[in-house]
Amino acid sequence: MKRKPAPKGLLHLLTFVKTVFALLCAAAIFFAGRIYWIAEVENREAVATYFEILETYTYFNQETNVLTVDWEGLRERNENIIAWVRFPSPDIINYPIVQGPDNYYYLNRTVDGEWNSSGSIFLSSYNSSDFTDFNSIIYGHRMNNGTMFTGLENFFDQGFVDENPYFYIYFPNGIRKTYQVFAISHIPDASDPYETTVVATERMAYFEMMQELSMITSNAPLTSLSKIVSLSTCTAASNHMRTLLQGVEIREEVVRVDNWYIDDSDDIDE
Repeated sequence: MKRKPAPKGLLHLLTFVKTVFALLCAAAIFFAGRIYWIAEVENREAVATYFEILETYTYFNQETNVLTVDWEGLRERNENIIAWVRFPSPDIINYPIVQGPDNYYYLNRTVDGEWNSSGSIFLSSYNSSDFTDFNSIIYGHRMNNGTMFTGLENFFDQGFVDENPYFYIYFPNGIRKTYQVFAISHIPDASDPYETTVVATERMAYFEMMQELSMITSNAPLTSLSKIVSLSTCTAASNHMRTLLQGVEIREEVVRVDNWYIDDSDDIDE
């Protein structure tokens, strides 16, 4: 039995649908490629800005293990730069810290305030800029090119933590605070570990919770008077999970070098 040919109207409809589908696929590929290209351009611009700031405004003395920062020049560039975080290896984390009016402003802006999807390393807007809160939270992206807070992943290795237990935060008044890593974990976004204020009587319970969640162990000294810094970044596993590295303050000292500091504090012991 001879099959009847499909109606011309149906053939035209099928052809139209195929054409529209092909055009949509082409458009999707084009826009995906464009988004990727824009992100790559922005990443390169962000990296260039970072190295320009690093070379212009900082000097690291390997003998004394002290980073010198031209705070006057840096803050003339952007008054929202409040500190500088440095790990022993510059390839891990070595960045200026900014603080914006909220926790979205520097999420997609460079330290110069220019729009860029790479964002900046920034202190939570809920924290005091002098890091006197119980828990000072610093945010940064996990970049595919290895910059920003991508290096936090190294601290899931116990051996790496044992060899690199400390990091430092420098301030415009010449103070350097030393922190010892005591925990790193994968936690849900906006969960209890992100509390910035915990009363002294509840801090040991907080530390016990974080050590239970932690994937490493540490002998860092933790007391009811301790103050900590939490470095937070996204994970590859889920949009709702975060990597949280925490360090406890163990030392505060004056490291004024070459007058590269701003004397905005009258109560520093010389």
